[in-house]
Amino acid sequence: MSDFGNYGGYGDGGFSTDVGGGFSTDSGVNERSQTRTSLTPVTIKQINDAHQDIPDGEFKIHNNELNMVSFVGIIRKVEEQASGVIIKVEDGTGSIDIKRWTDKSGSLSEDLEKYNQELNKYIFVSGALKSFNDRKSIQNSVIYPVTDHNQILYHHLSAINAHLKAQGVTNKSSQPTNGLFVSENDNSSVSPEDLVFNIVRDNSYSMPSGVSIALITQKSTLSNAEIHFICQNLTEQGKLYQGSDEDSYLCV
Repeated sequence: MSDFGNYGGYGDGGFSTDVGGGFSTDSGVNERSQTRTSLTPVTIKQINDAHQDIPDGEFKIHNNELNMVSFVGIIRKVEEQASGVIIKVEDGTGSIDIKRWTDKSGSLSEDLEKYNQELNKYIFVSGALKSFNDRKSIQNSVIYPVTDHNQILYHHLSAINAHLKAQGVTNKSSQPTNGLFVSENDNSSVSPEDLVFNIVRDNSYSMPSGVSIALITQKSTLSNAEIHFICQNLTEQGKLYQGSDEDSYLCV
């Protein structure tokens, strides 16, 4: 099985970036809008420990606001429900249940078979963090199998990086440039995110329909799953936009 959902989409529905207020330039509104549409890599423990200061407010964990989140974990249990399937996923830090509604064009038995085939295997999950009756859930989730185990390490490093940034820990010019996260001014080595951005930027002019994931794979040592994840993040940040199809991107 190659895929559970569409890359870059939100399988059970969409999400709105509209925060109201017309054309307000208030920085607080802009920051809230960015939080609602940005994808934050996390561990399941961070999801379970996240709290809301006010009812229906943003989830927070260690100074980091969470709305759209992503994580990797192992499917440990698949249960049938009347309207869909409950998938229990754990990543070594905790576990969480993901509800998948049965597609109108499919059947419950097909969904059960599909997810049972991935039992005890790693998957990548992204979606909106919500709470109902004090129980957290992932809505509008996108799920696909992890075919390259480098993605597991990459995701956890990304989660660490996001956590450090939320604490105000950033790279200093006095720090060595051969560390894990490299300064943007260091031309000898770049982070995976900068590498993907540079490839798309350098090829966008000659490829107006979009720089394909396949080309980015050829020009880097990253896997398809890693590149999809990075391109999704860069799109959320406004640095890239989708080309003629969901497997190609252009530099803004």
